Amino acid sequence: MFGVGAPELIIIAVIALLVFGPSKLPEIGKTIGKGLREFKKASSDLKDQVNPLSDIEEPKPEPEPKSITKGKNVSVKKPIRRKPTEKLNASVKKTARTTKNKTSKKSNSHRTSPKSNETVK
Repeated sequence: MFGVGAPELIIIAVIALLVFGPSKLPEIGKTIGKGLREFKKASSDLKDQVNPLSDIEEPKPEPEPKSITKGKNVSVKKPIRRKPTEKLNASVKKTARTTKNKTSKKSNSHRTSPKSNETVK
């Protein structure tokens, strides 16, 4: 109990006998016993309140993809993820082509006459 062995308890009892005297020693023993009993009861009540919370299981970690397919003959036909910039680059190139086509048509339309297809000088 708290790292106190028999020799230490005997020394503590002798010192208590000398300090308090033989008449008060039983009263002090009862008081200490009641205090220890209350402390144990309070600690067991606290454990009872905490134990229902400890019954809840922690979520299991998801298995890694390597462990799922380990030992199986599995091949990936196309990549799972593309580079995030590929889609953006394709969109930019498409917009650039569209813009270039529209601007070249506008510049050509200013050079021709609206009523005839002759070039205006």
